[in-house]
Amino acid sequence: MPPSNTIAHKGGPAAALLGLSTATDSPGQSQRFFFESPLISRQVAVLKQLVESSSRVIVVMGERGSGKSTLIQRIVSETPGKWKPGRLILSFRNQRQTARKSALDRRAVFFTGHGAAPTVILDDAHQLTLNDLKRLIHRTLPKGGDHKFKTVILFAESRLRGSLKSIARWLPPETVIEKIQISPFTEQQTAAYLTHRLKAAALLDRLPFSKQQLKTIHSLSGGLPGWINGEAYMLLKKMKQRRIKKNRLNRTFGLLPAAFKSAG
Repeated sequence: MPPSNTIAHKGGPAAALLGLSTATDSPGQSQRFFFESPLISRQVAVLKQLVESSSRVIVVMGERGSGKSTLIQRIVSETPGKWKPGRLILSFRNQRQTARKSALDRRAVFFTGHGAAPTVILDDAHQLTLNDLKRLIHRTLPKGGDHKFKTVILFAESRLRGSLKSIARWLPPETVIEKIQISPFTEQQTAAYLTHRLKAAALLDRLPFSKQQLKTIHSLSGGLPGWINGEAYMLLKKMKQRRIKKNRLNRTFGLLPAAFKSAG
């Protein structure tokens, strides 16, 4: 049995993956489903550059609904065959440790690399405890660490910043954590994003919203894609209900002139 609190491999050559078990599916998203903007393109380019560099820990932060998981799907789909889905497998020496299983155990990840130290992408890293975060970062350190991973890329909500500050004094002085902040859309980008969503779904060539409605969607969503989707859906639902009600009224009152005429 592997030593306690190490990451054990399951489902392939241990030397190749070191702690990752491959899964059977992947996002495989078509590029036409991803919204393009100069800001997003720049963020993707910076992230790819950091992955190819010697960076050990990369943190991509954004509010809930800012598009972190979509960014992961985009990165994975842009390089077919490079990133593979898998799960982190932790082992425990005794039942007491097993009872306190960490949130890292069997955590879904994407990984790349066939050498002794793969690069790993982990979503929702803000859900990790301080101990789990320490354990994960420790596995990227070439000196004084396990060095099981070349790079760990953590996607998380902004509250992870507090956890990183808490463990900063524990990290070696030379440790550098690269950070990328996902910014919300501007009002103009919100309109462009909604247009893209409808075209990608092959529904409409233009937006069914007025300028004031777009302004309201942007204001209520804070420019976050996940919330933009929700606000747009609710507005479309209300518009549909009003249209149905209006059609019913038209059918009802459209008969009245003829009724009064015949009565006269």
